[in-house]
Amino acid sequence: MYTIHPLSARPQHVEACAAWAYGRWGVQRAEGSLERALGLFRAAAQGPGPLPLTFVAQDGRGLPVGMGSLWAQDGDEWPQHTPWAAALYTHYRWRGRGVARAILARLEDAARAQGHTALYLHTGSAVGLYAPLGYAPLETIPADTGAGTLTLMRKAL
Repeated sequence: MYTIHPLSARPQHVEACAAWAYGRWGVQRAEGSLERALGLFRAAAQGPGPLPLTFVAQDGRGLPVGMGSLWAQDGDEWPQHTPWAAALYTHYRWRGRGVARAILARLEDAARAQGHTALYLHTGSAVGLYAPLGYAPLETIPADTGAGTLTLMRKAL
């Protein structure tokens, strides 16, 4: 079993969130660094401001098992869209248990509560994960990492 909390209520998980984000996405970017990731998640842990906002899932022992964020922007590819579901990650031992889906639902609720009528995300390989949850692909472009593609997806809230 797991529970989901705002990172501002569980600031002890800032380092885990930053390490996951840097290890999964930051190492692929020239401007990526662990310090940059720490800054992003420290800002999300400040609360109670609307953005950035991060939710963290933790197991019954209080250990982090997943995360997801609501950001004003996620990259430079589509600056006209906001807000973004970003940094959605589940620890490999917890995959397949609905953690990402539950965190994404919390992000959608938070975006609605802030008055947004749509939520955006981009993905390289998980279009099939998000489509059944109501996210529609809008555009696919070559990834800036030089490998694969990046698909912009949108969900009406």
